Amino acid sequence: SAGTYAVAGGQLCNTCPDNAISDLASTHCKPCVGTYLVAYADPGRLTCQVSLLNLAFAGSFFICLLVVLNLLAFLCYQLLIEDFSLQNGKMVLTLCRPHRVLRWQANEPFVTLSSTGTPPLENLPKGCSFRAKALTGRDLHLIHPEGKVGPWDTSIGFCRVGFLSALLHTGYLRLPSIFWLLLWFAAGAAFARQLLGRMIIICLLLALVSTLLLQLWYRWMTHCSPLSLKRDRFLRENLASPGLERVDSGPQRAVSMRQVSDLFTFFQSFIRDRSMYYICSNLVQPLTKRSQSSYAELAGPSRVSWFISHYWGTPFRETVDAIRHHAKQQGAVDWQSTTYWICTFANNQWQAQN
Repeated sequence: SAGTYAVAGGQLCNTCPDNAISDLASTHCKPCVGTYLVAYADPGRLTCQVSLLNLAFAGSFFICLLVVLNLLAFLCYQLLIEDFSLQNGKMVLTLCRPHRVLRWQANEPFVTLSSTGTPPLENLPKGCSFRAKALTGRDLHLIHPEGKVGPWDTSIGFCRVGFLSALLHTGYLRLPSIFWLLLWFAAGAAFARQLLGRMIIICLLLALVSTLLLQLWYRWMTHCSPLSLKRDRFLRENLASPGLERVDSGPQRAVSMRQVSDLFTFFQSFIRDRSMYYICSNLVQPLTKRSQSSYAELAGPSRVSWFISHYWGTPFRETVDAIRHHAKQQGAVDWQSTTYWICTFANNQWQAQN
């Protein structure tokens, strides 16, 4: 009968061992061995059936792998800066996405900044980093390693929390990331013990591919800051016509009062009381990156009427007000067409050494 076997020439039937099957009049039993999932003999020991519970274990193992891999990826990920400014004597960094720094009293992870266009934020003493305290979900209070506080405004660049700092000082639901990593890793290890080697490899490969796709999607969704979106809009609406016009450096690279005013008005919410240092690194250089030209050539150059020499540390708003006042004093009907040679706009910032 099914589930039994008899040795050739013998008359005594023997029961198949556990998890083995046999056909009618069989002389041997066949063990149930699954290819990818664990298989079990049916109650009659006639057929092998795949364990649905083992399929659930495989799905759970895949989810654990996916969580662990993405947690590790986020620990190494750099966050896009939305703004950096001095507020009430504190250097406050605002990020485009939640930083996940835990709001414990003594929780101060080490962070580094890059691509900010502001050397004091990046050129720290060797081996030193900023310490960060969480203010809100996206705001950090940065503490300079030498206790310095400066108006190093920027709205570009990236912030990265050191890997070890991220393990201990960032997390979810008030618990550090290392806790969640160990928890999900332990759960995954428990599920893996119930699976065949082939299924473990398949789950690992699927989790790696899924993590790669999820990280690519996340980076694509978070690659633009509010300022970069504003710059793209300015390029489309204000600089698309007449387009780039190459001219030699010198008196032909002046800009009109109207062009200066348009730039300030469009980005006023970002510029605020910031200086030409901010204008150059956050606006002029990003706007001219593709053309590798001066801003005057991109906006439409004119022949100079007046040459301006000024202090870059002056709030740009005051510089614009002074130019506007001067243009009006000239008595021209179309005073906004008065042209000025301003180094930041006339010089090609990509060839500043020339």
